[in-house]
Amino acid sequence: MSCDLSHVANGHCSDRAIGLGWSCVFRLAYSHALLICCLVVASACEGTAGGGATGTAGAAGLGGAGGGSGAGGSVVPPPPGPGPQAIAACTPAMQTQVGPTPLRRISSVEYRNAVRDLFGQTTDLTAASGFPADEKVGSFIANIQTTLSSTNNEGYMTAAESVSSGFVARFATASACAATDAACAQTYLMKLARRAFHGTLDADAETALRTLYTNVRQMLDANGAVEAVTRSILLSPRFLFMIENGTAGTDAATLTASEVAGRLAAFIWRSVPDQPLLDAADAGGLATPAQIMQRADTMLSDARGQAMLDDFVLQWLETTDILRVSRDDAAFTPALRDAMAREITLVFENAVANPATTFGQLLTSNTSYINADLASLYGVPAPATPYAATQLPDNRRGILTRAAFLTYNAHPQSPSQVLRGKAVREQFLCDRIPAPPKDVERNVPIGSDQTTQEAFDAHTTVATCANCHKWLDKIGYAFNNYDMIGRYRDMENGKAVNTAGEIVAGPMSPVTGKFNGAYELEQLLSTTEYVQQCFAVQASRYALGRDEAGADACSLKSAWDAFAAGGQFSIRQLLVSLAGTYAFSHRNNVRAGQACR
Repeated sequence: MSCDLSHVANGHCSDRAIGLGWSCVFRLAYSHALLICCLVVASACEGTAGGGATGTAGAAGLGGAGGGSGAGGSVVPPPPGPGPQAIAACTPAMQTQVGPTPLRRISSVEYRNAVRDLFGQTTDLTAASGFPADEKVGSFIANIQTTLSSTNNEGYMTAAESVSSGFVARFATASACAATDAACAQTYLMKLARRAFHGTLDADAETALRTLYTNVRQMLDANGAVEAVTRSILLSPRFLFMIENGTAGTDAATLTASEVAGRLAAFIWRSVPDQPLLDAADAGGLATPAQIMQRADTMLSDARGQAMLDDFVLQWLETTDILRVSRDDAAFTPALRDAMAREITLVFENAVANPATTFGQLLTSNTSYINADLASLYGVPAPATPYAATQLPDNRRGILTRAAFLTYNAHPQSPSQVLRGKAVREQFLCDRIPAPPKDVERNVPIGSDQTTQEAFDAHTTVATCANCHKWLDKIGYAFNNYDMIGRYRDMENGKAVNTAGEIVAGPMSPVTGKFNGAYELEQLLSTTEYVQQCFAVQASRYALGRDEAGADACSLKSAWDAFAAGGQFSIRQLLVSLAGTYAFSHRNNVRAGQACR
């Protein structure tokens, strides 16, 4: 039996509703989440006329209504960013400018990490049917386009029910509150709510949550109150979206220290702030760029920083779903697939752990972290300790020769010069390649006397395909030595494979150059300033959760200057410096009556 919201009056369940038990309590928690949503949207989009208030984009509320075209609709994202060209466009007058900041829904990774850090939930609930899918805008997951539908809402509601019911059993230990101590329980829950809301718990939201706790405790018991408040927190737009208001300035709004803490946690931990981070914000410890960067460096050394590094490298190298791919090769076992994902993340984790590791070394080093499964694939002895640092042969130099990149950017039965070339073009040259026509033939048969390149070249040189493939395929030739699971070979179907290729100027990228093989390509990429700048831009896109705009030119230049200082190109230094940019601690002004983005 269910209880509709007509049974909820003035924050209480009616006498009729009480007989319906938990169904009504769940609706009551849901109504409080909707109340918080209304408060958020009212303050965010409308502002206060003449009051200087700023806001962010309106929340796509739990019913799917937001700044877009309605339930299940979509929001038009900002146009693609200018890429590395923006760095040179910085002028003194642009120092205090920042690009548009769309309302961003948290990703599945962020949801998993947040419910783990807040409520001790270790089971992955984001893989369940109905849970909202992530969507990319450009290189990275942004979740700024599609508004929530009723189906997606059900996914969030089901997850909230699971998390809250499990948290009740852990609450006494986590909170150290006696069962009879309602004040202690409320204080602890409000601290969790502030963390869950990315650092900011305003008075109206706190009042709503405290009222919910009191009413449900009176109607049921202490456990019921904890469960209802937890559900309400998890269903609130303040949790599901990154909502930032800041304080309006001439060119941009300055984020509060608590909002900066929320951004830091989202960027570096892919989670929510912990209490020490919020304490630092409250004590003035996040007031300057130097303080923010120092805290970012500390957070990178925390074990939680691994989540960001893994998430970043998997998205950047177009290998996010490597654990879901299948290949028509008996050697491609689940264990090997898992090892591929672990290797590529360990390579990046270790590159960031050592401040002296450069971008060039990431692209040219033959040090890797493998187990027996990968050792067999690579044709090297297995390390005594799984995933210990191991020196690989010269044909495995650089992160682009790792099996995860090569396998994901392939087809089930053959490698793909197109997919591999596209990944390099978009991720290292910052070009955007349009999607192929819907009616294009994607299954290219490979004859028994053909190499994969010969078959694809015959298919992609026709007029309707050539305009885009000229930017992709010749880059992909560099990887012809590797089959669809990244196994090295010199011959294919009795013919020597060709690895000589070329980079031609792209839609935006001016980079050109010839190479022979993956290592020469990686050397070319690692020493080209435009590629180095592209990496800085990609890291900025990830840190901010959005594409750059022309107004971000000086923030990008600041990060680039820190990255390139002394020719070091330290990846860790780049990540830390991004947290100290003007764009990281500011957002665009949203005036009263202005439409939400």
